Amino acid sequence: MSPSTVLSSNLLELHVHVLNFADCLYLLDGRFNQLHTFHVNISYISSNTLTINNTEKLPNLRCFSLYCDIRTYDYDELIVPLLHRMLNLEKLDLHLNNVVHDKGFIDGNNLKENIINYMPQLNKFTFNIRSFKPSPNIINLPSNEDIQHTFKEFKNNQIISCVDYFQKRQCGCCHVYSYPYRMKYYDNITNNFPGGLLKYVQTVQLYDDYPFEYEFFRRIAQSFPSSNNTSSTNTWSSTKGSLVPAWQAPAYVPLDTTLSRSAPKPIGQLRHLINPAAQETNVHRLFLLSFQVSFIYQK
Repeated sequence: MSPSTVLSSNLLELHVHVLNFADCLYLLDGRFNQLHTFHVNISYISSNTLTINNTEKLPNLRCFSLYCDIRTYDYDELIVPLLHRMLNLEKLDLHLNNVVHDKGFIDGNNLKENIINYMPQLNKFTFNIRSFKPSPNIINLPSNEDIQHTFKEFKNNQIISCVDYFQKRQCGCCHVYSYPYRMKYYDNITNNFPGGLLKYVQTVQLYDDYPFEYEFFRRIAQSFPSSNNTSSTNTWSSTKGSLVPAWQAPAYVPLDTTLSRSAPKPIGQLRHLINPAAQETNVHRLFLLSFQVSFIYQK
């Protein structure tokens, strides 16, 4: 898709679900130069062989939200440069559920140095970020207290953090999010789950290398009063030194070990946005999974 294919100076707000990161960049290449609100759900964030501009500033953008549940290795290479373009952003919502980050956990210091410092107009920042760091040696790695300390300057947010180290997988995991948590699902919950009331969550997934105990399931039931699905990859829980199957956990926490979420599949290309003549050339075909737009009417 070339800039001349779709062009609108009246589009102010766009809600869209796209297949990959390249699709997102094409929508921000200048064709919608008056866009002030952009909400995008991206199925896959990964490097693309196509060369797309990810440096031009977006001075009119005031509100931006980015959601991605699938694993990405390109936080520094793709996501951070995109955010640096939004110099006048006032509201930011960042949901990244699986970021592999060799440089270390994405904590308060990382968010401040790589995002907040580049957005002087930012007054509302909500986020839900789970980062993984491959590490065969768990000695001298950050604790949950260390991560909490990095958020000491986040005065307007209550930040929840949870740090885990999985010896079998040889990696560490750090989950940080602004409270209240507004997602409808909460996955990869371990024995270190910090608790708290998460009333919007309907689906819960448990994971740990260590057995779950009855007290853990009681905390889960108290924290997720609206949950109607719970899945577990740890098939044993322990109590008073003995092991019992997880399906014998308290009845008020329903367990469905067959539950799984898969990546959304594209429902088709939005061909009516593409110039038919351009389809015969080497253009980028934009995959939209869903979209919603708002225009301003000018006489």
